Amino acid sequence: MLPLNPAQNNQEENALFFVSLKIILRNDDGAVLLLKLPPTSAMAGYYDLPGGRIRGGEEKIPFREIIAREIREEIGDITFKLCEVPAAVGRHFYVSKKTHKEQNLFWIFLEAQYVYGKIEISDEHTKYEWIHITEDNVDKLFIKGALEGMWSYLHKKFHSSVWSKTM
Repeated sequence: MLPLNPAQNNQEENALFFVSLKIILRNDDGAVLLLKLPPTSAMAGYYDLPGGRIRGGEEKIPFREIIAREIREEIGDITFKLCEVPAAVGRHFYVSKKTHKEQNLFWIFLEAQYVYGKIEISDEHTKYEWIHITEDNVDKLFIKGALEGMWSYLHKKFHSSVWSKTM
């Protein structure tokens, strides 16, 4: 039996990450839906993408169901077509205002095509905009994990064209 303490096994302790699913939601024009972060955010002045953490109890349900919940909560009851293959990844680190401890987030970016429905944002963000993301503007729109993920997305490191049914 292996010891529970990694140091006793001459192994490094593994970092623990929360997992967050972020959606690159494109319209017919190719613009991406961006959500403006509020002034109280550690990333105030920048944008976010729809999506969020996998909650307790959701560990074994399909990603598409978690994404559908996050979309409903953050931008309303819209119809979209989801590519279930990751388009990019990013890592985000911050100090929690609640626990005052560093939090590690692993962001998985998935691409989706907006089909129809009224965008109605939650109070987590101050406004939304459809913006074409380019190498010239990506670092003005995003910071931290979102920037790492969108930079990866622009360079097609994970990009795929495997799409699921419209949801």
